[in-house]
Amino acid sequence: RERMSLVRKTEEVLVADLFYVFQGLDGTYLKYSVDEERYQLDPFLSSTLPMGYKSLVLKLCELGLVYRKCSAYIEEYEQLYEDKKLGFVDQSFFAAIKEELHEYYKILAQMDDHNKTCTDTASKLTLKRVLFWSREPLQHLKLICTFLETSKSQGEGVITPLFEFSMHGNPAYSGLFQRLLFKASVPIFEIILTWVFEGTIQDPHNEFFIKTDQNCSQSHEDMWHKKYYLPYISTGDVQGMPPFVPVPIAESILRIGKSINFIKSCGKSLSPQDAKLQECMRSELLNPSIVISERIFDSLLSSVSLSIDTLLLDTIVKEFRFFDHVEAIKDYLFLGRDDFAEQFVSGVQKELKKPAVSIYRHNITSILDSAVQATKPRDEMSKILEHLTFGINLPKVEDKSTTGWEVFSLEYSISPPLHAIFTSRVTELHGQISGILWKVRRACHSLNTLWRRYQDSSLSIKPVFEVQPLLHRSYLLQSQMRSFLSNWVSFINYSVIHSSWKQFKNHTPYVNSFDELIEAYQKWVENISEYVLYGNRDKRWNHYFSLLLDLVMQFSNNQEELISDTLLLANERKHPPAPQILEINEDLLEDDTSDEVHETELEKAYREKLSSEHLLAFNKTSKDYKLLLATLGLTREHKDGELVITGVKELSFSLNFNNFY
Repeated sequence: RERMSLVRKTEEVLVADLFYVFQGLDGTYLKYSVDEERYQLDPFLSSTLPMGYKSLVLKLCELGLVYRKCSAYIEEYEQLYEDKKLGFVDQSFFAAIKEELHEYYKILAQMDDHNKTCTDTASKLTLKRVLFWSREPLQHLKLICTFLETSKSQGEGVITPLFEFSMHGNPAYSGLFQRLLFKASVPIFEIILTWVFEGTIQDPHNEFFIKTDQNCSQSHEDMWHKKYYLPYISTGDVQGMPPFVPVPIAESILRIGKSINFIKSCGKSLSPQDAKLQECMRSELLNPSIVISERIFDSLLSSVSLSIDTLLLDTIVKEFRFFDHVEAIKDYLFLGRDDFAEQFVSGVQKELKKPAVSIYRHNITSILDSAVQATKPRDEMSKILEHLTFGINLPKVEDKSTTGWEVFSLEYSISPPLHAIFTSRVTELHGQISGILWKVRRACHSLNTLWRRYQDSSLSIKPVFEVQPLLHRSYLLQSQMRSFLSNWVSFINYSVIHSSWKQFKNHTPYVNSFDELIEAYQKWVENISEYVLYGNRDKRWNHYFSLLLDLVMQFSNNQEELISDTLLLANERKHPPAPQILEINEDLLEDDTSDEVHETELEKAYREKLSSEHLLAFNKTSKDYKLLLATLGLTREHKDGELVITGVKELSFSLNFNNFY
């Protein structure tokens, strides 16, 4: 009985010592060994205690060891905080750990208070009762230490490991880490709320997953496409992305903030309803009882995104008349209106035949305005068509042989904020498409002019019988060229431009965001480029087509020269020059053939030029034309990946509907 009484008193002393141990301190009989990194029992007391009590005491000391580890991490954190090396997320995380330790201190305080105020000896704390009370705190502290060691060894932020630990199947484990995850994520939630409602990023410690390019220009194009970005899009690295923010949700958050900044740059402001929506979203998102998962933002962002996207689309479409600009590009820049194209090409040809250095802009401007007004545009389109202009790209070295045709180009100027849609890449495609279409229209007009020249001069040159076979063959080749180019223009206008325009217009009512509108417009332009420029994928096709157009222009010029030479000869035959009155002498009477010799030399020179220049030029042109047609028509899509071409089959079918080619 005396021995049991002694053990009981020793147990009371050890329980009192354990309260110090649980706080990382040394007791009277339990002291921490730095060398062995564990608590040791006093040797004298250890020799008198039964083995069961001694093992139980050392087992309870594990809670003190775990607490010391947590305290070491807290001290390390406090040092980093003093050095200003911790971001808001880490500060919130360690603040959450301190709150968990406060709960631990409460349990210790309750145990100590129970032990001091209890008058009944049988109800006082024993080693076994302390073991029961300390089981849950020990489990929590172990989990926290395990997490701190894991996140420190991985060298990454705390959000991703916390999210992974919160997915544990044990509710006790997941509950602890859900609390820590929520409190650590509050700074991220605050940044997101500020971004999606104000369009500003308050991120001094670079913890937000949306980054800002400070070197970006202030243009609307760069503001939308470059200034704000997700590093994941360019690098594919999801390390900086919170695991509860999937990539589609991150892109939606990025788009909302960009839209707000874009709306502000357009001189618009958000409606009061958005402020109410902000308070509602803030109260839901910062609710401590919320369960953080990958679907946390699904319902919260949908209403915000709908409101902002609708406001931005209305601003672009209605206030800045986006569709009117696109229609002007289709009809005038892409020469979709035949009346404008014919009127302008016929009106400007005289001016563009001049050397490039002799062209005056005001002359072409007057012709362009007249051609536009001839199409009788709607009143509301008159101001839009002021954006239709032209460029004259003079060579660096002055060359009088360069004509206006070679330096002229139609252009369409865009005013802010539509640069976000009409980007530099799209504008470049505009210029390339317009350049080819303008070149084709010029070739068509040249062939039409040549056809009228044939008709007007047919009777006059009929007496020159030796040129009739060549003129007949030239007329047939000219008809083939006209047929090819007119069919090509019709195919591009009606089967490509107008058809894709109808699809674009039918698709736009279903567009829900500014990005989708940009994508739809770029798809329309690229679809036209697919046929006009062959998608810029095969430079050989574009080169051959340009050679074909140059060949048509060369043929027209040669034929104009041939007709002019033939008309000159026909005029000489119809109205021979009057013989000169000379003094009669014997030499002239003996040789009176000067007129006959003069006529023979003119015809001889004509025949030589006909055979050495015109005939050879025609034969070469005819051969090259057939070769280029074969090259363009026989190009097909190969499955081996050597040459990938689409769209030519439709063009070939349209041009070769009667199997002529």
